[in-house]
Parts: sequence; C-alpha cells; structure tokens
Amino acid sequence: MAGLTGGDAATAIGQLIKLPAILFDLAVAYVLYRTVLAWRGRLDGEPGGPVEPVEQPAGHAEEAVGGDRRSFDAGRVRMLALGVAALYLFNPVPWYDSALWGQMDSLGALIVLGAVLALAAGWSEPAAALAVLAALVKPQFGLVLAPVVGVMLLRRHLFAPGSGPRPRVANERLAGWFVDEQGPWRIVSSVAAGLVVLFVVITPFNLDVVGLIRLVVTTAGEYHYLTVNAYNGWALVADPGGASLAQAGTWSDDLVPLLGPLPGFAIGAFLLVVGILVGVLQVAWRDSRRSILLSLAFLSLAFFVLPTRVHERYLFPIFVMLPLLVLVSRRWLIALVVLAIASFMNLHGILTLPLYATPNIANLAGGPEFRSELGVTLSALGDIGVFLFALAALDPVRWLARRWFGVGAPVAFGAPVRGPVAPAVGPIAADTGFPPGAAASSADGEGAAAGAGAVRGSPAVRGAAVAGAAVPVATWQPRRSR
Repeated sequence: MAGLTGGDAATAIGQLIKLPAILFDLAVAYVLYRTVLAWRGRLDGEPGGPVEPVEQPAGHAEEAVGGDRRSFDAGRVRMLALGVAALYLFNPVPWYDSALWGQMDSLGALIVLGAVLALAAGWSEPAAALAVLAALVKPQFGLVLAPVVGVMLLRRHLFAPGSGPRPRVANERLAGWFVDEQGPWRIVSSVAAGLVVLFVVITPFNLDVVGLIRLVVTTAGEYHYLTVNAYNGWALVADPGGASLAQAGTWSDDLVPLLGPLPGFAIGAFLLVVGILVGVLQVAWRDSRRSILLSLAFLSLAFFVLPTRVHERYLFPIFVMLPLLVLVSRRWLIALVVLAIASFMNLHGILTLPLYATPNIANLAGGPEFRSELGVTLSALGDIGVFLFALAALDPVRWLARRWFGVGAPVAFGAPVRGPVAPAVGPIAADTGFPPGAAASSADGEGAAAGAGAVRGSPAVRGAAVAGAAVPVATWQPRRSR
C-alpha cells in the first residue's frame, strides 16, 4: 500500500486502521436508508414529516391503515430515506470520530440500531443479544441500550403479555415460539441469548463475568475527574481551589467534596440513576417505534450531560436516533443541528490540541476558539438545551405537565393536526400505555399516532374493536396556515 501511494508504511497502516470505522459508518447510513423504506417513511403509522395523506395520483401506491386507504408516494419515501441517511453520513461527528480519530463508536452505533429494529419488529432474543454485544463493544453503549431492552421485555412478556409486535416468521415451528409464545418464558430465552453472546465474546480473552466487571470498574476508576474533555455542564465546574475545563483546560478531581460532603462523582451518579429511571419510563408508558427511539435518545443525552468522567465522544449513539426522530417533527431536525454543532466544537477543540493531534491538524483554525471559555460554554449550553428539549418530549413528562399545570404542547410547525382521541379503557388502556380512563391525545403529532399504532397491531384490541369497544383513532385535517 505504501509503495502504491508513494507514502511510508507507518502512514499507510495508520490510515488502514481507520478503515473499519469508516465502513461501519457507511453501514449505519445504509441501514437507516433501508429502515425508512421498510417503515414507509413513518413512525407507528404516522406520516413522516409534515406532509399529510393526499389524493392518489397515477403511479402512486396505496396502503391500508386501520381500514383507511392512504396514499403512499414511493418516490417521496425514497427521498425521505436518503435524507435520513444523509443526516447521519454528512454529520461532522462521524467524520471526526471515525475518519480522523479511528474510534469504533460506529460499530457500537450499528449494534444499537440493530437492537432498535429488533425491538420494533418484536424480536426479543436478538434485541437482548445485541444489548449485551453493545456493552461488550463499549460499556457506555450497553448502559444506554440495556435498560430500554430490559423494560421492553418485561412489559411485553410479563406485565402485558402479547402487547408487543409479532415478528413475521414463515416456519410454523419457529412461529410457535417467536409469534405465539408471548409469556415469561420469552424473558428466560432472551436472557439465555444474552448470556451466550457474553461468553462467546469474553472467553477468547480469558475473562469470566467477575473479571469483566473488575476490568470495567478499574478502567473507569482511572479517570476520576469531573469531565474528561466532554463539553457538558461539568466542564463549567471546578473542584475547590481549582479551575474548570472551560477556564483553564484542566481536569478537576471528582472525588473531593463539592456540595457539602458530597463529591462530584456521587452527585453525577445520582443524577444519572434518576435520568435512567426517567428515560425507561417512556418505554414503560408506551410501546412504539417512536417511544423506543425517544427513550434511547434521551438516555444517550443523559449519559453525556449528567455524570462525571465523560469523554468527548460519548454522545455518539444519539446521532443514530435523531435522524429517525426527524420523521416525527421538524423540531428534532433543529435539535440534531444544534447537537451536531456543539459536538463538532467539542471534538474539533480537543483533537486539535497538540497533546492529542497529529502534526497536520495541531492548532488547526478554530481549535483555540472552541477551547476558550466562551467556546466550551456555548457547546455545553447546546448539549444541555437539547437534553431539556428531549426531557420535555417524553410522554410521561408531557402528561404530568398537562395534569399539574394545564400546559399543552404547542403544535409543531407544519405538523398535522389531530382530532380528539377516544378514552382508552379496559385491555386497550394496557396496550396503549395510557393509564385506565386517560385520553390519548397529541397536539404536536408525536403522541397519539404512537398509541394508535400500538392499538392497531394488538390482537386483544382487534378483538375488542369487533365487539364494538372504543378504539383510539387518529383523524387527519388539512395543515393550518401560519
């Protein structure tokens, strides 16, 4: 390779080392493209983006949604799919992480995306296996993915058996398990699948479970600092008598008392636990594609914003979730742009430091400005702002806001306007994720269709509909002019 390019062997090896990460980035973009095509540009049966169903012109196909014939524009869906893939592939964050740095976060992101697709299709065992594999690639991926997978399996196979989607299985024997069996035994088989992956991966490294845990804990303990180059809120905080990362570019110890007797590590760990509980409440509340993506996006942000000892690249998984959430609302596109800019400032500022940079990018233009106190502060505020936006988008948070303060979410720009949705009662309430007697409604186009999509796919609800029970129905009206 060096002879062909006219360079030296060391340079060629350095470039080839980064090739796998780049290929995984391409794979993520391709899977996103195929996913949007398979989902027809929709999350849970709702149109992607702001375009409502229209009359069917020549050359367009139709699909049945809840008994209603809706127009399906294959060309438009293909453009949506290309746009979603482009939002990942032309984001500067994968460029810096993979092509410049050679990190393998793109592999972890691909596994997380695979787990999302498995959960969305009702494949419990593959989802559990992928959650374990993600944690073995990098623990932070497992910390984001495992809680969501665990709660979803408990919801679908223990607390509300059969409420989740059923995979398509042609073989009758396999269908007897993966389709018909929806009880607690599926949790057992999912745990078994995860354990198989765990031991297959760690055994060649002469590790057992105890040794793996010890290795992870020991490695994490080597970085006992408020932030390890991550431009989050902790970058603006300094230990007593010291200076923050934003002020001086130095790392502050997170084991010294910071708030009374409490060290920063304890405060960050507590905030992270609370964040995880809030994030998984979303998938406990409602089972849908949007709910899975929203929960994972929030947990990715929580893992970057709340705890100490965070590195600059730990926000990577969210850039797989946000392009798909853009199908729900344009506001997620704004959140994606803000987060991409904030992460770009973080990565560019750190990777152009002479301590970390190769000679060709050391002190590259913009690096010193992004490392300044103003640059770090702006980047941190961008991350925190999107975190708060994601928190406000969680269905339980919105429900509490409406219940306690009478605050309804405003209609998003260009989003379709839905009519009222019938109250969910009896078995339908369990299937939608709403409390019994609660009305499932959404003002901004992000909630009601998720519940309605879950209802349409449930055998219990289909039976109730035949019996004349009230089933939530989303009605579409012309978009209001602004």
